[in-house]
Amino acid sequence: MKFKVLIADDERVIREGMAALIDWDKLGFEVCCKATNGIEALAMIEEHRPNLLLVDIQMPLLNGLQLIEKAREAQPDLLFIIISGHDEFDFARKAINLGVRDYLLKPVKETLLYDSINKIRNELLLKARQQSQYNFAMSQLQKNMTVLRDQFLQQLIIGQFVQEEVDEMLAFHELQHGFTHFCLLRIDRTTSGFSMTGEWDRHLLRFAMQNIFEEKLSECGNMICTADNQSNLFALLRIDRQDQWQNLSTVLMKVFRETLGIEIRLDKACFGEDWTLITDYYQEWVNEQIRPLNRLTERAVAYLELHFGDPELSFRRLCEALFVSSSYLSKIFKQDTGETFVDYLTKIRIQKALQLLANPALRMYEVANMTGYKSQHYFSAAFKRILGVTPSEYRARSSKSVLD
Repeated sequence: MKFKVLIADDERVIREGMAALIDWDKLGFEVCCKATNGIEALAMIEEHRPNLLLVDIQMPLLNGLQLIEKAREAQPDLLFIIISGHDEFDFARKAINLGVRDYLLKPVKETLLYDSINKIRNELLLKARQQSQYNFAMSQLQKNMTVLRDQFLQQLIIGQFVQEEVDEMLAFHELQHGFTHFCLLRIDRTTSGFSMTGEWDRHLLRFAMQNIFEEKLSECGNMICTADNQSNLFALLRIDRQDQWQNLSTVLMKVFRETLGIEIRLDKACFGEDWTLITDYYQEWVNEQIRPLNRLTERAVAYLELHFGDPELSFRRLCEALFVSSSYLSKIFKQDTGETFVDYLTKIRIQKALQLLANPALRMYEVANMTGYKSQHYFSAAFKRILGVTPSEYRARSSKSVLD
């Protein structure tokens, strides 16, 4: 590694003598330029960006101390050695205040200059190593920034930081300005048992969901997205498009039905500038998600799973089978599942239909009969209402995906 030195002195013999006095190359330096006055030296500093400046105190236009002051402004890491014919304390004191590394008197002795340059070379080599290590550390940090941000967000939502730590981490990840909204997306628990019949494994489904989620969130504004350990997707946003944000739930539900054939739930909140609220929202949403079903609802769901293929299945028949009043079961069932009996039964039938549609040997009317529909027409209408496509369109799209 070669370092560059600039020699500034108004006497030509001094300039040439300093350039020839020691073996600069052996010390790892090259004399890149020589200046006859302070103004010329300042221009050369701007152009050549030397590492070291050898400068005379007494020079025309701009003296040595003035040059050092201006040079430090232009290049703060530049080092200085003063070469002076004046052994005056005032000059030395000012030089020390300016951070000058050495103060040598003319005529300069070769050994003194050599020792001074050698010390500066070691200092520059140390700085270069430190800069190289810093650059490497920063490159590694940038490579892992996504992982670090994900870890921070996952720790943030479960409340692992005190406020001071949150402030530090937000500043580190440049998240403190503008991010004021939080949302959590999950597969609706009423369809959490949804079978994809081998079309999607768990990781592929998560990948597909996150791609859709991020694409739609980006239409609202700047965002970051990751997943918790339950594979729920959560995101922080800077909202630029309020209209898009307000319609986000509806848009996402439709897209997930049409592309993946699943029902999702989106919880949204504005936390403003109080980041601690994120943990509160998250815990509230998750606790709601894991709240156990009423025993009566569990029995009702089990009955529907067993008898969904019966075209005569009705809510009245369910109540009779469970020996419970229709008003009470209706209230408990809706409270636990968030669905009416008809909507829940329809979703079970459509889930089962998707499994059957994967078998190309089954006719469409057979799938309809096996899932409790009296006619193919009613089956097709219910299927399209839930997924946004007809059974035939879904089967054709699935076949194409497999071939692709």
